[in-house]
Amino acid sequence: MDHSIVDLDDVIHAGRPPGGHSSNEADTLPTTRAGENTPVGGQNEASCMQTMRRSLAHRGLSAAVAATALQARRQSSYKQYSCYTSRWNIFCKQRKIDNVYATVSQGLDFLQLLLDENVNGTYSKINTARSALSAILIMDPSFGIQREVVWFMKGVYNLRTPKPKYVDTWNPQVILTLLKSAEWEPADSLSLKRLTLKLCMLTMLVSGQRCEVLLKLKLDCMTLLSNGDYVFQIDTLKQSRRGYVNPLITLKAYPEDDRLCVVNYLSEYLKRTVNIRGDCQTVLVTFQKPHHLPSRSTISRWISIVMSLSGINVSKYKPHSVRMASTSAANRSGVSLDTILAKAGWSQVSTFAKFYERPLESEKGDEFANAVLS
Repeated sequence: MDHSIVDLDDVIHAGRPPGGHSSNEADTLPTTRAGENTPVGGQNEASCMQTMRRSLAHRGLSAAVAATALQARRQSSYKQYSCYTSRWNIFCKQRKIDNVYATVSQGLDFLQLLLDENVNGTYSKINTARSALSAILIMDPSFGIQREVVWFMKGVYNLRTPKPKYVDTWNPQVILTLLKSAEWEPADSLSLKRLTLKLCMLTMLVSGQRCEVLLKLKLDCMTLLSNGDYVFQIDTLKQSRRGYVNPLITLKAYPEDDRLCVVNYLSEYLKRTVNIRGDCQTVLVTFQKPHHLPSRSTISRWISIVMSLSGINVSKYKPHSVRMASTSAANRSGVSLDTILAKAGWSQVSTFAKFYERPLESEKGDEFANAVLS
């Protein structure tokens, strides 16, 4: 595979992965999804929080207790809820309904309206709206588990049955081939751009984690072991919950091939950025001035760039697919499921089997039929 078709600097300055959509950002992208960094998006989020506070206040909670209770959900959840709570408030105003004391049937009318308006809408979107109403409406039991709501959601599921995002995966070897090429090594000869991109991709591949973990690697939570390995303690993750222990992110040396040794590239990166990071305590900083903490969108774009330069179809496979590709590759190579679950931070084998274990795109076939017919 020819990895020199697209020049990396052209890709970076264009602000998009090859074959991707154009963007006006240089190196700092919005920290939220498209549209959420606009004034309208901000108003929606503020409206969501205001509605939630009103609901808690009507339940008899003081302002201080309500503020603490609101921390039960992550900011990402409120961002997901915001467009639906905004629509709900409009729906209630038009019909002269109290937005926290609406009935079950009124809530279902709202969900049906969303379903009718969006012919191509997914079950997941309606379910998110259901969760938002469950957090707002004052009733016992909560809106989401009312018998009529359960029936309705089963109907939505049958009408808009969820489909897996991926039915196959790509082979990490295509990326490793790129990263072993002369333009991507040795570590001390790379530009900060290439060094950053290579470090991000190697860390994603060997950790089996989501992109968000790259933003949670912090210098004050880093331990350098006597054998040269790096260990990071991670704070809250998407799957974090009571009783769940966040996995340690251990980046081990790979003496078999220095070109793919994440420890080599992390050590070089830390030396290269020591004088430009300022007060930033995260391992990663943006490689363009002014240097600062990269956003999640920026991290995703960096991963997409490496994927695209490797020849992976980034219109089909998104940055999160690295987690699927690496864990599936480990499973194909005979790594035990216990090791894969521990590395990726999963508690159940079913999580891996349902969402991440996929065959290679090039190896899809009907193994059962072939065995029967041969």
